Amino acid sequence: MQAEKVNDLLLFFKNQVPNDKLDDLAFLFERTNDEQYENLKKVTLKSPKLTRLYAITLGFLGIDRFYIGDVSYGIQKLLFSILTLGIWPLVDIFITYRLCQEENFIKIRDSLKDFI
Repeated sequence: MQAEKVNDLLLFFKNQVPNDKLDDLAFLFERTNDEQYENLKKVTLKSPKLTRLYAITLGFLGIDRFYIGDVSYGIQKLLFSILTLGIWPLVDIFITYRLCQEENFIKIRDSLKDFI
């Protein structure tokens, strides 16, 4: 893929994936063909900012974990957040943001596996 398209994609996904994974994405993007450029922009990702908002407002119900697809932890958090005196939801405000970005990276990487 052309360098300008690789840079466009990196800017497009910059806040959606962890910063330490951007080099890995650049490596993968360089090995894809130009036809996949538009398809990559259509990959639906979860919003890390929305995840953090859910963690702050509805974290004690486990909604943040349900949103990122971590259903088992969502159920556990729903059941045990009262027992942990609110510590688990407080800690998850910081953890779920990164988890959401990791899930997005995996989704992008897996969508590229078909084309590399």
